[in-house]
Amino acid sequence: MTARRRTPRRHRVIRVAGGRVAYTNTSRIPDADVERVIRFVHARCSLDRVVVHVKRHGRARRWGMAYDGIPSITNLVGLREREWSYLIVVSDGAPSFVELLAHEAKHVEYYRDGLQAGERRCNAFGAFVHREYARAFEHVRRAASVPPAPRRPNPGEADELAGDARALAAKLQAVGMGEWCAALDDLYDELHRIANQGVDPDGTADPLDAA
Repeated sequence: MTARRRTPRRHRVIRVAGGRVAYTNTSRIPDADVERVIRFVHARCSLDRVVVHVKRHGRARRWGMAYDGIPSITNLVGLREREWSYLIVVSDGAPSFVELLAHEAKHVEYYRDGLQAGERRCNAFGAFVHREYARAFEHVRRAASVPPAPRRPNPGEADELAGDARALAAKLQAVGMGEWCAALDDLYDELHRIANQGVDPDGTADPLDAA
């Protein structure tokens, strides 16, 4: 029985500052995360005109590879070959996807400059970008975990409700419902306090509220 060949995936092209990056993703990493990492790495080392193939890690010993050019056997479905200059292949098996992509992007930078790629410098750059990425998204995570500040009631609304409470209290008093009247008097006092919250005795606004 002949094995069925998989249809190559079409590339997605994303616009980045100063150029374009194309990628395919057959890994376990969500596309949104792949794009976020590509943009983050590109901001520190150009990925313009680079094709990035993100794959599920298999038996290969290497997690990634950068090519000076586009190998002839490369899947370029949906792309015009002459518009692209370099290929990066990375897998989802590395401990840090962002560090791996940054490492290979540094190799491409060497290729652009016509220099010999140095593994030590690429390793250092990958580790640097990984630390920056972790720090940046830790701030985002912390910001997202902070509960929103409680909303202060609108003073105008509170003042109006206070007036309604006082009017109802007077009606209840008239029919001899003193206990309910006392409760509404307490409610009136609280609403009146809210209506005047943040206002100084001389009628000026609290400077902290205005900040």
